[in-house]
Amino acid sequence: MKNKRVLTLIQILALLATIILLGANKPCFAAFTLAVDPYEGGYDLRFGKIDTQQSKVVKELTITVTSDIGKQYRVYQRLDKPLTTADGIEINRNQFKMYPLINSNAKGTLERIEEFPVMSGDTLIYTSNTAGEGDTFRVVYTFEPSAQQSEGSYYGRFIFILSPVDASQDQVIKTLNMYVDLTNEGTVEISTDTGAKAIRITSSDLDRIEPENPAVSLNIKGNLGTPYRLYQKISDSLIKSGSGDLFDLTKVKFRATEANSGKVVKEGNLAELKTKSLIYASDNLGSANAIKIEYIPVDGFAQQKANEYRGAINYYMELEGTLATVDSGYIDSVDAEFNVEPIFRIIATLVTEEGKKSQEGVAFLQFGEVGYKTGTKENKVNIKIESNSEKPYLVTQKLTAPLQNEEGYEIPPESFTFKLEAKDDTQGAIKLTEENPIDAKKDVTLFVSDGSGDSDEFDIVYKLKLSSDTHGGNYNTGISYSLSEL
Repeated sequence: MKNKRVLTLIQILALLATIILLGANKPCFAAFTLAVDPYEGGYDLRFGKIDTQQSKVVKELTITVTSDIGKQYRVYQRLDKPLTTADGIEINRNQFKMYPLINSNAKGTLERIEEFPVMSGDTLIYTSNTAGEGDTFRVVYTFEPSAQQSEGSYYGRFIFILSPVDASQDQVIKTLNMYVDLTNEGTVEISTDTGAKAIRITSSDLDRIEPENPAVSLNIKGNLGTPYRLYQKISDSLIKSGSGDLFDLTKVKFRATEANSGKVVKEGNLAELKTKSLIYASDNLGSANAIKIEYIPVDGFAQQKANEYRGAINYYMELEGTLATVDSGYIDSVDAEFNVEPIFRIIATLVTEEGKKSQEGVAFLQFGEVGYKTGTKENKVNIKIESNSEKPYLVTQKLTAPLQNEEGYEIPPESFTFKLEAKDDTQGAIKLTEENPIDAKKDVTLFVSDGSGDSDEFDIVYKLKLSSDTHGGNYNTGISYSLSEL
């Protein structure tokens, strides 16, 4: 029995020796691993769905190194496949950038902490401490959309490399896929130079040397991927006053700036906008663009009936290949506000060999040095009436002083005559077409407007006829002209 127990003990000792021996011969494996994880979770770097009009999009990766090899190591990044669509369209390198997040590590050194484009070569992003201790750090990736970028699904691939320094340990490689879905819905922003949702024109602005005409900017953002057209149209109610008077749309014209691509309808007048009127047609790619439309009053603007006129200009977009009507492509509108101030004035322009001299409501006649032998002397005065009251009126004249020379000698009435001459476009009735002596003591009616009180124009010819008994000298006088509503 005793021998049996001894044998059992010997067997147990032999078994333990065998176990120890086997354990001694078993290989030991060092820890040297690399983990790359999106900060938001998942297995890929996904920027998601991004519109080309968006601002910069930011994503992060967490990189973890576990190491007990006791040797320094480095972490590299390589852009194995740039972000590219299935059709081979590639993201511009300046749209896709990166930088290690400062202070996100605990032990080693983050390399190149400034933002820089992601590169296809091996880019050193981290170096461990000399002891080669494990560490964790974060890397930030920024994607900045471009309005010029084609929409589509973009796919790319990173390779991260964990490489020991002066060690026989093999490199560790991790692959990470990345995705971006770019959409390009395209938008049109409409704005004015003043920031208000209106274009405003006042007739008094026309008197400025360099008037600032209101303008509307159409900013097309994003490549639409298909040709498009922009239209403008006056609202159905047109532009009218509170009392229902319609504004004459021909009295304001538009002028568009040249575009970088496509074709612009450069100019026209608002009367053309009673129906939808093309203002811009894009190129075949439907590229982004910016167009400025300036609205300019023409010379007849101030002659419109005095009033405040209001309406709106609508803007539309039509995409090629769509079944939608232009009406359904309504974008936005701006108010049109035209203020025509009252005008009721008469401009007298003395026409002489030396030139013209214009004054409001008065003319100074100067016949110069005359004598019996100088013969008949003439002065011509052009009378222009500006009125937008749409009420008939009459024009009268009166001498402001007798026609006399420097010695005070007055010309007798029969020697100082006048007559009226119609212009080709005179609409009203001139009263005195034959020569008549000027009555210095009373107002004389010269002209009666048409029934609408339109602006008008005519000439007056003044004659000085000298006889043998007329005193010579330098004769002059003034004549005033008055407007009165009937």
